[in-house]
Amino acid sequence: SDGASGLDETDDIIGSLPPGGLLSSSSSSLGSGSSSSRSAGPRSEISTTGSLPETIVGVPVAANRGASGIDGVLSTAAGFASGLKRPVTLIIGDLSFLHDVNGLSLLRAGEMSPPLTVVLINNKGGGIFSFLPVAGAVGREAFERLWGTPQNVDLEGLCRAHGIPHQRVTSSADLSTALTNAWGINRHSVVEVITDRSQNLALHKQLQADVQSAVHKAFDLLTGLLVRDCVWQQQQQQQQQ
Repeated sequence: SDGASGLDETDDIIGSLPPGGLLSSSSSSLGSGSSSSRSAGPRSEISTTGSLPETIVGVPVAANRGASGIDGVLSTAAGFASGLKRPVTLIIGDLSFLHDVNGLSLLRAGEMSPPLTVVLINNKGGGIFSFLPVAGAVGREAFERLWGTPQNVDLEGLCRAHGIPHQRVTSSADLSTALTNAWGINRHSVVEVITDRSQNLALHKQLQADVQSAVHKAFDLLTGLLVRDCVWQQQQQQQQQ
């Protein structure tokens, strides 16, 4: 499909961060499920003094856990960029974004150095709950009302009200262009990515099935090698006797 699932887009963002860029992640399924340890060229780790020595390969990542796991994420990312004086890209879900919508007031300053680029993954609700047993234990209507909690807020309108540049994309192909634009304007901005919760869930299940299959194949191969080695050792012992 040409549409955005959320998972592929998250890995694409991590893999294409601009030099010197830092990553901030929400505690949503998209943030916690991303391959945050993926190498994206020479990077740096954060010391306790706030300096960034070029010592490791990987992407420096910041995240926080609020009372509900999604509180204050936008404000934290703004402080991350300001405190370390480095450009930051935040990956955040729509519910996390709305829980800290007042954090947009920190992004009103126009041209900023360093800028915060907010990649807003909008799947219209709480996608992480689709992975839990409750998703199959209750009816669809009850699940959506109590756990999926879909929202229909005009997120572009919120950004416009705060004077923050906003782009909206619906495919992985368009995301790359939008990110290049956002990273190039040297000011806070929001890139809203429209994704589908069901497509994201299906992709995760396929990945899990692929991993399970690979593990079984590796186990069978290892078991075969061990059996062959034991047979060979027994034959050697018999020959020596």
